[in-house]
Amino acid sequence: MELDKVGSASQKNAYLVLKLVIDAARHRGAITLDPFLDIAPPDYVPNEVIIPTFAELNAIRDAAEDDDLRLVIELMSGCGHRNGEAHAANIKSIVADDVYRISEQIHGNSVKPAPLKHRKRGEFREVPLPRKTHEFISHISPIRTGQTRTDTSSSREMGPATSACSITSTGTSPCGGDGIGVSNGRT
Repeated sequence: MELDKVGSASQKNAYLVLKLVIDAARHRGAITLDPFLDIAPPDYVPNEVIIPTFAELNAIRDAAEDDDLRLVIELMSGCGHRNGEAHAANIKSIVADDVYRISEQIHGNSVKPAPLKHRKRGEFREVPLPRKTHEFISHISPIRTGQTRTDTSSSREMGPATSACSITSTGTSPCGGDGIGVSNGRT
């Protein structure tokens, strides 16, 4: 497995599954000797997970250069969105003051809306919506629709490096629905 560049976590999982099968066969009398007797299990020590503090999250969000990245950071840290889900943000996904319904994601390869992983189109998952995230979305949504902008632009279309799924002055999104979020602009 190492020659095939299989990761150590996958090696350990394969080892455990094979050992369970062999142990079950030994207990049923199908085999008498334990072929794993002198074999050491693969070493797998996961990397330490470092979770940023609330102050660090705020500093990261504040350091972002544009509202698109700030929105993605807020949705990922506040609601637990995955990357593609945060890029498919939709104002209509706020189904209650404290509930956000995730119903689609931006597919990483096609850069187009797609159903959530392991779900069919139309299926969704609901996540808690913290007050600070709801307030941030409420603050950013009028800016995206041009309702409070003071410049000559009444809509916000994102460039290739950031977004194509921003809400426009008509309240529609190039990705469908009433998107407030972002996606890669290569559509």
